[in-house]
Amino acid sequence: MSEISAADTAKTKNSKRMLWVARILVFASALGVLISSYFFYDPHYYPIPIYGVNQQVSQAILYGGSLLVLAGLMWLWPGVGSALALLWTFFRLVQDSSISGILPPLPLYFSLYGMFIVGSSLYLITSLLETKAPRTTSGANIRIRWAARILTIVSMIAFAIAFIFITRPTWFLGVLIPVVVLAAVAWIWPVPGGISIIFAGGIALANILPMHYDIDAKMALVIPWLILLAGGALYLIPAWREKLAWGGAD
Repeated sequence: MSEISAADTAKTKNSKRMLWVARILVFASALGVLISSYFFYDPHYYPIPIYGVNQQVSQAILYGGSLLVLAGLMWLWPGVGSALALLWTFFRLVQDSSISGILPPLPLYFSLYGMFIVGSSLYLITSLLETKAPRTTSGANIRIRWAARILTIVSMIAFAIAFIFITRPTWFLGVLIPVVVLAAVAWIWPVPGGISIIFAGGIALANILPMHYDIDAKMALVIPWLILLAGGALYLIPAWREKLAWGGAD
């Protein structure tokens, strides 16, 4: 028993060290991006201006501020926070690679984002390796979760068909890969994943519905999102049922 206890203690210490390394990396890199995006300011390019805020500050908030928010999410919820952080970093790198010139020097740019990716990955690894006490669940809940998983897979197939054959293929990576990441997050962490799917789906539909596409193209975008939203909602039902069954216990 003492050997097992010693092994568990050593594992816990290593996990805590890894978490602190991850925290230092993500916060240091986020602050670095915040500062560099302010001083390396491009007056001709800033993706999302913030109303009433100086454009230079707006750029710093968009780039560095978003990473600081993700760093805080990872501190509170390492698993889902790190998955969302890696997703956002992927978006950032894909979007910046499409720009003709990146203002920060490339060594600085890749060093800062590389640190953030390494820190986020360490967060994800420690979360996946964390041992949690299993909870029993009913057969009905298991079936509902599998229905949610199947719906998310069906939505990915629908997205692939829509972007390859119906809409612009250049949107493929920008939508399908995030959808795959959201589905993977929900598979591992049903509640935060389901909430993230509903949140992302709501934003996507709010942007798609006002677009001036013909009805076929619009439905090709709307239907996959509705299927994904249904899957996200189904992920939340077993959690609600289990909470009632456990009497609200954590």
